[in-house]
Amino acid sequence: MSAAREKLTPLRREILDLIKAAHKPVKAYDLIAALSRKRGAVAPPTVYRVLGYLLEHGHIHRIESLNAFALCSHAPATADHAFLICDNCGTAAEVCSGDAYDALKALCTRRGFTAAQMSLEVRGQCKSCKARPSPLN
Repeated sequence: MSAAREKLTPLRREILDLIKAAHKPVKAYDLIAALSRKRGAVAPPTVYRVLGYLLEHGHIHRIESLNAFALCSHAPATADHAFLICDNCGTAAEVCSGDAYDALKALCTRRGFTAAQMSLEVRGQCKSCKARPSPLN
């Protein structure tokens, strides 16, 4: 379905806005808690259905290692992206990484391996955290 024709229901919009406002990856149960404070009890399957929809339509990404969701910062969404995840502050910067994925696809081909899904996540320290003085100094 094209982006122009898809429908963001009020709940889909609200969950997307919560993810956007978080400025870092957010877990499904954090979304459930935030929604429940505003709407009353919200069932987990309801939130997971919305997350599935948002994933399918390229609005968000799932960050496997954190079991969390982040806003897609590249429009239109591309399959060739990676996340640079800061272990200090918890931010996850999305970067386009076509070259890295091309290298992985070539490796798979050479090994006779058919990849069903690829997720590229790099853990470390972001520029902002690296620039902060250590509390021990």
